[in-house]
Amino acid sequence: MQLSPPAPIVAGHAEAALDIIFKHMIIDPATQRRPATIRKIEVIENLRTAYLAADIPAHLLRPRSDVFIGEKLHSNVDIAIANGKVLQLAQGWSFRVTRLDRVVTQVKAWGFALERLRGGDEGRLVDAQGQLSAIAKNVDLQIVVATPETSEQEVAHEEAEQVFRMLKADVHPVEDIAAISTRAADLVRASR
Repeated sequence: MQLSPPAPIVAGHAEAALDIIFKHMIIDPATQRRPATIRKIEVIENLRTAYLAADIPAHLLRPRSDVFIGEKLHSNVDIAIANGKVLQLAQGWSFRVTRLDRVVTQVKAWGFALERLRGGDEGRLVDAQGQLSAIAKNVDLQIVVATPETSEQEVAHEEAEQVFRMLKADVHPVEDIAAISTRAADLVRASR
């Protein structure tokens, strides 16, 4: 079956003609460049490293904490800086993944909970050891993202950006992650 109009091929022999046809008509997925993926866990590990480089005391780092807002609303936060009172919430997102629909859904669900906090609902953080810290509605909210490389990733990122703006969060690419840890260090110094 021929799906394209016939076209003459000039080649020295049949094998050379087939090479020409193959290069122009057959798409080999193995040879196509795929965008590099960066998993969310890598983004979070970079964030943790930045906090340690900024001399944030380890006892203030609260990774994988639960945020409770109001009576029943619950969400997760990747890293919090807290010691009875939350000074900073930090969340990492990667837009260099294959399942972008999942990322956008997670951003929206997370954003819904944080929007309620920003609106004045009572917030509290429970870390992995069960320690409780209060969260003010104006808590410093930082987001680090592995920025998109493809147009499809860009569309997902733009949708997430709407949520980030609504929350009045500071958004940084992974390459500028030190800005988050520097801000945290300033907040820790000011709280003493």
